[in-house]
Amino acid sequence: MFDVAPDTEAMPTFITAELVAGLIGLPSANSFLNKRDQLELRHAFPLPMPGSMRPMRWRTSQVLAWVDRQGRPAEVEIPAGTNVERLRQKARTA
Repeated sequence: MFDVAPDTEAMPTFITAELVAGLIGLPSANSFLNKRDQLELRHAFPLPMPGSMRPMRWRTSQVLAWVDRQGRPAEVEIPAGTNVERLRQKARTA
C-alpha cells in the first residue's frame, strides 16, 4: 500500500492492480486480485478493461468514481495540492 496516495492528477487513463490496491486501501496487488471477484459481485467494482488481461488494467476514472461512492479508506491520504474534486467531477462525467 502507498504511504501517501499517488498523485491522482498525474495518473494515466488506465491503471494496474498495484495502483488500484493503493487507491482502495489494500496492501498489495495480490490482495486486491484475491478480493476482486467479491468486489465486482457484491460491491459493483468496475470490471477490468476488455483485452487487457496480462496485465489487467482498469479505467482510472471508474475506479476513482467507485472510491468516491464507497468512501476513501482512512489510511489513504491525498497529498496536499492534489485537485481531487476536479478528478471526481471528471469521473462522474466519464
